[in-house]
Amino acid sequence: MTPRGNKPQIQYFKDSYEEAEWVAGKIKELHDEGILFNHQGVLYRSSYISILLQAALSKRNIPYQVFGGRKFYETAHVKDIMSHFKVIVNPKDELAWNRVLMLIEGIGPKTAEKISDEIMTCSNFRDIIERVFSKYNKKYKYSNALKELESALKTVNNQKLTVGEQFEIILEYYSPILENKYDDWNIRLNDLETLKQIASRYDSLEELLADFAIEPPEKGIGRVDPSVPEEEKPLTLSTIHSAKGLEWESVFFIGLMDGVLPVSFSLNTQEDIEEEHRLFYVGITRAKNHLFLSLHHEGIRGGINQFNKISRFIDVPNVLSKLENIAEKKIERVIVPKESEKITPIYNKKSLIEKVIDFFK
Repeated sequence: MTPRGNKPQIQYFKDSYEEAEWVAGKIKELHDEGILFNHQGVLYRSSYISILLQAALSKRNIPYQVFGGRKFYETAHVKDIMSHFKVIVNPKDELAWNRVLMLIEGIGPKTAEKISDEIMTCSNFRDIIERVFSKYNKKYKYSNALKELESALKTVNNQKLTVGEQFEIILEYYSPILENKYDDWNIRLNDLETLKQIASRYDSLEELLADFAIEPPEKGIGRVDPSVPEEEKPLTLSTIHSAKGLEWESVFFIGLMDGVLPVSFSLNTQEDIEEEHRLFYVGITRAKNHLFLSLHHEGIRGGINQFNKISRFIDVPNVLSKLENIAEKKIERVIVPKESEKITPIYNKKSLIEKVIDFFK
């Protein structure tokens, strides 16, 4: 796989959060050892696999670019929902107010600017509700929708709520807007559900916004200035399809579970599985000297927690024999579906490690 470098490693993690945190930390560690960010790459079968990693990289201020899609935090629907939290944290954020207001049907740029200008004269959030929103809650075609926004923001503006609860309120308000605004709203809704999981791990909206401040467009994808010094160029996150022909000193190949690679919809024909196998080969051959393969055991599909199985492309003797096996030691339990009221079974580490080893037999 990487004959000129080190033996490839395979890492197992309890869940996708641990996987993302480890990868981001290892990238920083290799950078500190002298491997520049732009000499490192992260590969995955589908873009959604990288969402949690993007969060982990942002928290560490690691610069990155994305091939095969937009940065998660640069997508319109993520900017939409984050703008609602921005106006709660900073009622003087005029750009955020403009974005929030223009999501309402019947409010265009001129009206949004007019309302925003009035909001900027207010001293606090309560003042905004009493002086500005009350002025527009009757007689206008957008009055009812503006009342719904007012209700959502007033509910969220409660220090007793957790960040996860605040996010759930705004997501419930925003979901009908999302459905009307985007043809692929269901895919985007999945993104926001993932963002909700990320947000729920924060103690405050301020911390969430500080970690994931949305970058201005000029710092987005495909705009890396060739004159930028080598040591300042970003890490690359890429789908396998977009990585063809590229190589990096170190490569992290993440999310290597059956159903992800090979992707679940390819399992009906041998031809499709062979194409997925070819993609796996493309991924592992992008590394010059360091190759890290990883997967996580616990996953969620259709709202149900499940125990992921290692990709069939790895779970074969001729591949496993070439990998340095780094067994994950932190597996504590298997989670049952949230809807279940049954007691979650607790297992000791030994029995669960044995389950993991069974994957390799």
